[in-house]
Amino acid sequence: MNVLLVEDDPFKEEAIGIALNEIVVVERIVCARAVQTAVESVCAASYDLIILDIALPSHDRTLGVGNPKSMPSGGVEVLLELNRLGRNDAVLIVTQYPEVEIWGELVRLPEVISRLSEEVSVNLIGIIHFDQSNTNWRVNFDRFIGGVS
Repeated sequence: MNVLLVEDDPFKEEAIGIALNEIVVVERIVCARAVQTAVESVCAASYDLIILDIALPSHDRTLGVGNPKSMPSGGVEVLLELNRLGRNDAVLIVTQYPEVEIWGELVRLPEVISRLSEEVSVNLIGIIHFDQSNTNWRVNFDRFIGGVS
């Protein structure tokens, strides 16, 4: 399985990577930690699975380039790019927040998929609330990833 993991939190990235490798055989994993690198990765290749955080920085921190801008709905930019490209990569949203910002409005997690589906035509397979103090995220993650492999 070829995977794009879009996540800026190192702890969450590690936890997701471990869980992913316990469920499926990962041939290749590309990590992107900002909107710019995620969009570049989507333009460069297709993936069996994209694991996407929604709140992301605008670009990677690089000396001499300036500080990244916090983008509470940065992951939506990745979905818009997938839509523009007409791609069907499976996308699983994993967020640590109970609500996500979509076009300036806070949307509760159970409503996110239907709300995004009104605006973009992408293969959203689900959304998971990542909570390191609770194993429910892992149960849901296993279920979604098992359906993709």
